[in-house]
Amino acid sequence: MIGCPFCLAQAPDRGDETCATCGHRLPSATSRPAPPRGVSTAPPPGARRLVDAGSSLPLDAAIALVHQLLDLAAHFEAAGTGWRPVPGDFLIDADARLHLSEARGAWRLEGAERFEIKRPLIALGTCLVPAPLVLGAPRLVRLLSAHHEPPTHRVISVADARLELARAERELALPDDDFATMAAITDQGLRRERNEDAVEIASGVARDGGRFFALVVCDGIARSTRAKAAASAAARTARAALERFAEEGDARTANAMVADAIHEAHRAVCSQRFHPGRGEPPGTTIVCALVHRNRLVVGWVGDSRAYWVTGDGATQLTRDHSWIHDVVASGAMSEADALRHPLAHALTRCLGPIEGPGASEIEPDVVTHSLRGSGHVVLCSDGLWTYYRDAVALGRLVGDAGPRANAARIARYLVNNALVRGGGDNVSVAIYAHARG
Repeated sequence: MIGCPFCLAQAPDRGDETCATCGHRLPSATSRPAPPRGVSTAPPPGARRLVDAGSSLPLDAAIALVHQLLDLAAHFEAAGTGWRPVPGDFLIDADARLHLSEARGAWRLEGAERFEIKRPLIALGTCLVPAPLVLGAPRLVRLLSAHHEPPTHRVISVADARLELARAERELALPDDDFATMAAITDQGLRRERNEDAVEIASGVARDGGRFFALVVCDGIARSTRAKAAASAAARTARAALERFAEEGDARTANAMVADAIHEAHRAVCSQRFHPGRGEPPGTTIVCALVHRNRLVVGWVGDSRAYWVTGDGATQLTRDHSWIHDVVASGAMSEADALRHPLAHALTRCLGPIEGPGASEIEPDVVTHSLRGSGHVVLCSDGLWTYYRDAVALGRLVGDAGPRANAARIARYLVNNALVRGGGDNVSVAIYAHARG
């Protein structure tokens, strides 16, 4: 009986030298090499299983383990040996050094086979997710996630992984002080080929001398053409309009400023070029917020959301413009039944001409909220809130980021938790940390 290096099943072959479980070709007994030079399977006394210790490690120690895994993998790659470990193969000593209990799943690469680093990364990531990796850069979570498949399923080499790890470390090295009050992240997620979300943030001094903060999140509608361009144009236009309105300080109320910013964003989407008859016209959701002198104004079209989160709980400030919201609110269906309906993700409003040539204008909803005490304004696309459907759950997640977490760390934490839960869609978050007024 030969263990399969692909699915690790200890099952006999089917008489044709293929695994009875997954169907991959099984290596012969002579093609199962000893660990390559530089790889030891004799861990020091007292080493513990990483699956038991990983959640207690600080982030920097976890990143160091990823580097050590890549160093081990480089030895396998140089020796022309494939390697598919399982989480239980990894041990950690008192100095947080990585060791192997055995070189499980090793086989001699033959012909055009190339060394694939993804399986070792997944095995290590299983030991480190959700903690401590949810505190790191989303790029790092994606690298070690079992849910993520690279575009076109190409083979990822050790060099590819080192490059991605270096990029994640550069993101983490950005000065936190620059993003203490406001931050935004948009991430492709783990299952989508491209990112069709867009985020924008800005701050400045209003005409009356008070500081203002503007945040925008847009989610391009997947079935529409140029969804990314639509989201980007809407986000940029709304942010620029909010900045301009606040700095000019004209006679319009803040509610009117936010509504007008959304109308300008709508016109920007409608101006995007597309070919009728070649798919749906461009479309996107939008949610935007303007904060000035302890007053929050939120406007939206679609199902991207805004929340106000304090130590006492969280309040959802928006109501989704969606089929599922309408049928659940009317009592016609339970949320569980509505989620199984083919129209579960259908929008009832959006920006752009996607709903037909007569959709020349849109009707944004606008609400005002007084910011009493300290807290966080959270704007997000459905790539996050679909995993935390009620305000209580999302508010608890913000609190879990830590009592002294700034806006940048909270934004990373929210996005990473969506990735850990599956990352089925693009994920976008914009955060404003409000001090006690």
